Amino acid sequence: MPSLPETFCRQFSLSEIKSATNNFSTDLIIGKGSYGNVYKGTLVLVSGITATVAVKRRKSDSKQGSNEFWTEVKLLSQCRHSNLISLIGYCVDEDENEMILVYEYMPNGTLADHIYRKIEKSVCLSWEQRLKICIGVGRGAEYLHTGTGIDQIVIHRDLKSSNILLDADWAAKISDFGLCKRCSGDRPYVPITASVKGTFAYMDPKYLTKRELSTKTDVYAVGVVLLEVLCGRRSLDFEVAERQKKLVLWAGQCFREGVSHRIVDPGLRGSLTDESLNIFLDVTLKCLQDRPKNRPTLSEVVGKLELALASQYNTYSASSSVDSEIFKHFNQVSDSSTSANSDLDPCRHTVEAGSTKSDTLKQDPGSESKSATIVTGRNKFKPFFRNNGLEKPIDLQSTQVKANMSIPATFETHTTWSNESYDEFGSEKLFRRLNPLSIVIDNKSCKNATVIQVNGINRQEVLLEVIQVLSDIDFIFTKASMTSDGLWSMNVFTVTDPEGKKVMDEKILDYIQKVLGSGTSLTDSIKSFGLPASSGLTVIELIGSDRPGLLSEVFTILTDLRCNVVNANVWTHNARAAFIIQLTDEESGTAITDPMRLYNIEKVLCSVLTVGSEDNNGAHIAVTLGSVNTERRLHQMMLADHDYERGSSVDLDESRRPDVNVVNWYHKDCSVVTIRCPDRPKLLFDTICTLTDMGYVVLHGHVNAEGTEAFQEYCIRHVDGSALKSEAERQRVIQCIKAAIERRVFEDLKLELCSEDRIGLLSDVTRIFRENNLMVTRAVVKTQGNKAVNTFYVCDASGSLVDSKIIHSVRGSIGMSILKVKHNPQDMNRTPQESPSRFLFPHFYNLGIKPLANIKFNFFS
Repeated sequence: MPSLPETFCRQFSLSEIKSATNNFSTDLIIGKGSYGNVYKGTLVLVSGITATVAVKRRKSDSKQGSNEFWTEVKLLSQCRHSNLISLIGYCVDEDENEMILVYEYMPNGTLADHIYRKIEKSVCLSWEQRLKICIGVGRGAEYLHTGTGIDQIVIHRDLKSSNILLDADWAAKISDFGLCKRCSGDRPYVPITASVKGTFAYMDPKYLTKRELSTKTDVYAVGVVLLEVLCGRRSLDFEVAERQKKLVLWAGQCFREGVSHRIVDPGLRGSLTDESLNIFLDVTLKCLQDRPKNRPTLSEVVGKLELALASQYNTYSASSSVDSEIFKHFNQVSDSSTSANSDLDPCRHTVEAGSTKSDTLKQDPGSESKSATIVTGRNKFKPFFRNNGLEKPIDLQSTQVKANMSIPATFETHTTWSNESYDEFGSEKLFRRLNPLSIVIDNKSCKNATVIQVNGINRQEVLLEVIQVLSDIDFIFTKASMTSDGLWSMNVFTVTDPEGKKVMDEKILDYIQKVLGSGTSLTDSIKSFGLPASSGLTVIELIGSDRPGLLSEVFTILTDLRCNVVNANVWTHNARAAFIIQLTDEESGTAITDPMRLYNIEKVLCSVLTVGSEDNNGAHIAVTLGSVNTERRLHQMMLADHDYERGSSVDLDESRRPDVNVVNWYHKDCSVVTIRCPDRPKLLFDTICTLTDMGYVVLHGHVNAEGTEAFQEYCIRHVDGSALKSEAERQRVIQCIKAAIERRVFEDLKLELCSEDRIGLLSDVTRIFRENNLMVTRAVVKTQGNKAVNTFYVCDASGSLVDSKIIHSVRGSIGMSILKVKHNPQDMNRTPQESPSRFLFPHFYNLGIKPLANIKFNFFS
């Protein structure tokens, strides 16, 4: 028996299994597969509690043996996700040659049972049910590719409809992990050579013919499953006409002939909206591209499927009375300036695309603010399909947009959409261009602040992207109100510049309009205001155990390896350190692209990160080229590293620690997150970023940070539309939000270095820090022209405040005029001010509702 992790599942005896299945009675068989039969059974677990389980028994002639068995046991013991089947235990009896797996019981069988409708108890699933199941499959597979937290990514290799189980609520659970392959997490899209295993009809052609395995292999299989879901038939069916046997080829032929309606399951016809069907077809056929690099990631697939589900409901109206009531609650704005803006009508215009016209609405005559444009109405478009012979011309050769503002130079009014430009997620780009955000900047309603209102189609991550743009300009958020209603969202932010004044700089206002209102992908187009783009740079991501002198060693090694550090950002939290370093070659000043040299850099840095480390998580290094949003990426790295599980190492007074609470408002099928903590720059970005990266959607929210403390309240759901499901999930959300807030707490000595840039500058400065027993807790390194502008937050090696004599000595060694003290906690009165007594729940009284009295919350007790 191989070595097993400590947090392992239970091992059952063979006698327990026989008792649970009535000695493997044929009457209890609920499924059959290549591994063996699956039985429904009843097992006694802890304290006499019984549970209905599914028992999978390996048959003697199964091609899957011991390796596949232990692969599945190990993986499911380490990986837990709501869309992966849960392994309860296993049984191994060498004397009787038994290898048995025990899972949670799935009362609704497999997805194949219902879409093929080949069994008596099959159900004709609605289009909404099918979309939710597909979203669950995508989320489960995406977790295997990106979020397992076990150092390596997991490629399933056998994703198919019969391996997707359905629980009592019709939620999808991926099963059968015996053929999965673990690979290095550094390059998930780079194929490796592997033996061909899996099911032929779902197999990636590249993997089948060239044995090239990558995460995109699973994406192809997901595409086949999506096609089966739409068509209601098997991917390989020998019971139909010859030309229809291979579903992928037949679907391609129907598209070429212009009769794509023929492939839709007859049970679905008449129940699909054009928008939802087009989006679903688009993402399905992108998954089936011949070239793996042209296929989307599973996170992109999930985003498109969620958009398809949203498009199935009424646009611009509440999807349910529940959402409508929540909207009313969170739309209560106590500040008069915000209330004034909440009534502003968004700017609207007419869009002409071929012969299709949207509704024409008039601009609010009372608004004098600058505004971008939005589209109201349902804009129908035909997806463009390429490769596999699935080609269909797009009916948008000359898309003209009539707007009421000057369009940025980067967005031409007459755009020709070529086949090549549309191939790479062209439908998403088109959707954004036809549905840009409406930006209203108001400097009149509020006396001391600028009010920015952003309205538009409610797309995944748009809220985070907007907050990211405003945070990158160093705006201070004093208030914010976020609401969404069906596919429509309205976000109002009251902001000031870093000095607490209105934003009057026309250059900054134009920048906001250009970036947010362009209709292009914010993720692709956002560049930090006033900061250099990272194109032409090599980006190195590091994460490992923190220790004194680590930063100095990293920068010294990079100098020795003839690397010039252009920009860098370093965070430490709970004994872990995360680096994002942008560098160039010392001699040429260009990005480092030589594979052998990059490998050598990775190898040396990895050895430094693991020196003296006893942390099981070890070190992780990734090297990429091009742009990266540094601060969000640092949050993602530390979240994936589970820094929140180690207990807070930030030395804060109890009164200054963040207070986070999460309750379930189960009458509204959502969860309410409340946060109270001392205000600081970019606090709003940190909390929204964490919720987004954890897979939650902020439906509505309210933020008040006018005093020294910040109050935040959010109504959230998971991307699958559900509230938090367990106490463990609730605690994880609380821990992750607290960690996100603490990662950027400004409690240490802040030093700012400004001097002429030179090779080895960082190595020399951090060496002096190390020689004086100073430990860098955060660092921001920037190169502006020939100037180096670096900020360091430091404490002594024990984590205490730095003695003033040591500060003077360090400044003397580096240069008094070069290194300056910008923040010294010893010089400040650290007694926290009394916080306002009110909190956000009193807003319920505006609706005539008594909080906690008439509203029943679930505290997971």
